[in-house]
Amino acid sequence: ESVNGSKTVRTARAQEIKISGVNGSEHVYLPSSTAFKTEVEKVNGSFYTDFPTQRNGKKYTYGNPPYVEIDMEVVNGDLAIYSSGNLPNKK
Repeated sequence: ESVNGSKTVRTARAQEIKISGVNGSEHVYLPSSTAFKTEVEKVNGSFYTDFPTQRNGKKYTYGNPPYVEIDMEVVNGDLAIYSSGNLPNKK
């Protein structure tokens, strides 16, 4: 949890993820085989994922149970869940 600044979570193992903040973007990278569900809570900003999710209101799911629970909240900023196969190169 933070007030200002972006956060990135990268995981190779399925686990529960909770990430929240006030100002800044939040990015989660998961293995492409990870089934997950999340409820996106945001005031200003957008949500993006490169997983082919099913959407029901603010809730998104990918894959079949059991699901990894991802809790993402932000007031001002963008939220994203990416496949770890799409990790940006570190310089």
